Amino acid sequence: MKTVFWGLLLFMLPFFLRAQDNALTKKDTAETRFLNQRKFYLYKPDKGETLYGIAKKFNVVQEEIKEFNPELKDGLKPKMKLWIPAASHVKKPEVKKETLVREEPVVSERSCSIALLLSLNIPKNISMDPSLADSAVIGESMDKETLSNLQFYEGSLSALDSLQKKHFKIQLHVYDTENDSLKTSLILKNPALKKNNFIVSNGNAVVSKMISDFSKTHSARFISCAPNVSDVLSSNKETISMLPSSLVQCFEMGKFSANKFSHVNCLVLKTPLARENDRSAAFVNGWETGSKEKVKEVLYLQDSVLLVKKALSKNADNLVFVPSSNEDFVSSLVNGLKEYSEEYRITIIGLPTWQYFETIDPLLLELFDVHIFSSSWIQLKDPVTMAFRKDFSDQYHTEPDEPAYLGFDAMMVAADDLINGHGKARESDSENILKGIYSSYRFEKNTSHDFFENHYISIGRYQDYELKKIHQ
Repeated sequence: MKTVFWGLLLFMLPFFLRAQDNALTKKDTAETRFLNQRKFYLYKPDKGETLYGIAKKFNVVQEEIKEFNPELKDGLKPKMKLWIPAASHVKKPEVKKETLVREEPVVSERSCSIALLLSLNIPKNISMDPSLADSAVIGESMDKETLSNLQFYEGSLSALDSLQKKHFKIQLHVYDTENDSLKTSLILKNPALKKNNFIVSNGNAVVSKMISDFSKTHSARFISCAPNVSDVLSSNKETISMLPSSLVQCFEMGKFSANKFSHVNCLVLKTPLARENDRSAAFVNGWETGSKEKVKEVLYLQDSVLLVKKALSKNADNLVFVPSSNEDFVSSLVNGLKEYSEEYRITIIGLPTWQYFETIDPLLLELFDVHIFSSSWIQLKDPVTMAFRKDFSDQYHTEPDEPAYLGFDAMMVAADDLINGHGKARESDSENILKGIYSSYRFEKNTSHDFFENHYISIGRYQDYELKKIHQ
């Protein structure tokens, strides 16, 4: 099976990754402008181009392009007109590849075998229409799930290359689950799978449950990289969950808020939706671990800002936790509270999805000192992250996406777990933080089960019209 997989993967890779043409043409530099005696090119990106590729083409750094094109905060769009400096005024940092690896406490040569179970959907993506005259041509209709999992795989390979330099010997075996329970069942029946020390997967809840059961039966460490699968991991001491569930994130944000905001009037909104009330309850549980201040629960229905106003205090700072990810709901609340912003001091705690909202005025987010928490925060200027990006783009001719960073971290967590004796160090020292490039990791035992779950969250606040990290 592995031989067939690798043959198919090697066949598909040239079509997965499209190299960017970095050579400047006369068309690229045809339109010029001058600003303060500095020369600029006006450039219209084509569909599929990335900011990294454009910067490389013009031999400037991405930060300079962003400086002169503030509209890029909404993302790069085809045919938008970009001001590109004709010459860079920024000295590019020299990044050595050996900085890719954090300083792991490697004391001797380590070896292990890892099974990587991903949804690459190979049969779907290599199926050909027999009516096509040229069977060597593959269309560009590859689904997002496959591309995401391929980046996860490539990020994993980058980590293994780095670990090899630190005297790790790791054998990687890749299986295509297609995110299908039947296919996953066949893979789990493969006798070769039992020989692996670790199983790494980002599969859906059904697939994760099946792998967790297999892991528990055969004492194979299972590193889960899927979001919100805590409920299906059961009482499996062999499991490590890389991503904190949404309720764990709310709990940790409650703890953080209790420590940061002392002597405040804390309000938690309740809504008709059960999942939102679960988030509020988790926040309150976290708050109560670090504060003796009582929390007020306020029922908030659409346009019921007056109920919130009645619970606000003029004699203290007000902290409001909003459990909704509905943009219309949040917009209604924020715009309603604007009327009372001069009368009351208000800080709002929002969910990770708020950073993608498009219709809410950033001025209002800054006015209410909005804090947002997240399970990840990629620090692009971090030396290790910069080295990873350079190594990744040099090898695959494209900028890494979030799954690539997570794949890199998953391998590093496996190596750390190998060193520390399968979680024993974490069980005795829950504050031990492992720094990654996708996120950082502080593993604690799940409150209702025995598996280890990441409890680290990143927190940002709106300052100068953008979300800036304030906690790591």
